[in-house]
Amino acid sequence: MQIDAFNLLLKSLAANNEAMLDDHGQPSIMVRIPFFTLDEVMVGAPAIPHPAFVVNGTTMREIWISKYQNVLVDGVAQSLPASDPAGNLTFDEAVSTCRAKGRGWHLMTNAEWAAIALWCRRNGFFPEGNNWLGKAESDCVYQAIPSSHDDQQRRAHVLTGTGPLGWSHNREASGIYDLNGNVVEMVAGFRTAHGEIQVIPDNDAAGDIDVGPGSAAWRAVLEDGSLVGPGSQGTLKYDYRHSKARAGLQWSPEMPGDGYFVVATEIANRSEQTRFGAFHEMTTEGTAIPDLLKALALYPCDAGEHGSDEVFINNGAADKIVNRGGAQHSRKAGGVFFFSGAGDGNRRSPAIGFRAAFTAGI
Repeated sequence: MQIDAFNLLLKSLAANNEAMLDDHGQPSIMVRIPFFTLDEVMVGAPAIPHPAFVVNGTTMREIWISKYQNVLVDGVAQSLPASDPAGNLTFDEAVSTCRAKGRGWHLMTNAEWAAIALWCRRNGFFPEGNNWLGKAESDCVYQAIPSSHDDQQRRAHVLTGTGPLGWSHNREASGIYDLNGNVVEMVAGFRTAHGEIQVIPDNDAAGDIDVGPGSAAWRAVLEDGSLVGPGSQGTLKYDYRHSKARAGLQWSPEMPGDGYFVVATEIANRSEQTRFGAFHEMTTEGTAIPDLLKALALYPCDAGEHGSDEVFINNGAADKIVNRGGAQHSRKAGGVFFFSGAGDGNRRSPAIGFRAAFTAGI
């Protein structure tokens, strides 16, 4: 079937979906996310563009996100249904395989991920997914089609998009699938450095710039939301407090999770051991939290529902990339607000995947 005819059929079923050809002539099924402002997804926020829609100072009318976790076809990222998601790539390799698709293509950014997470929350639901051995922990009945098994022969990964509608971001067939579980997903444009929160401004990480550890584009965040050079005085950081028992969560005993994270300008409890806590329990002890952190899903929007998602942070290491969403074993900790700021960009694992995004005109 020719691509135009296929797209006509696709759009008759899902108007916001499109099969986009890359520079290699290979199709990827993409989902259009139209422009919105912060006040549309965050109560009380200003009516300014969400950062995901601003690239190099230009406001975009839309962004396109891979409908499915990506696979590799001849070494190039593709968004295809009923496929085993690619893993075992380093961060740099994930960036490269997305950019190899052509101009405008890039590794999905944290800003783009956050935009979708906030949209889901504002619309009153949190997508489920394969966060417990081929199914959602909250649903003991439905199991997606397995694509791999663990060393105990239990279901591990599932074929992309084979879950129920509740596994898509809008609970419709037109949505983005598997944002919760299956494989954690590397994102560009957000990292931690000795606990300091560092971002690449707006959605500039979608452009053709260096998004690696040596990039000159990294900025730290002040309490008023302004961006400054890394290591500047008074920047926001993730600290940890040991005080709340995390009873009921089935994690390994070596994973310290008896506390919660605090955003502060100084770190009192630094450690190179990865610690975890509930995203919705993240708090502050007098430090002002700018809307930017909330817009980037790095801090709860308010005291309302954010799911049961967990965050994992190492606030002692010099450079930690961020993975989003959770994996096939994350259970109720997985979700659109899950993030692990404990990643090593050189690590390869079948549990770590990615998805490409596309922005026209950059």
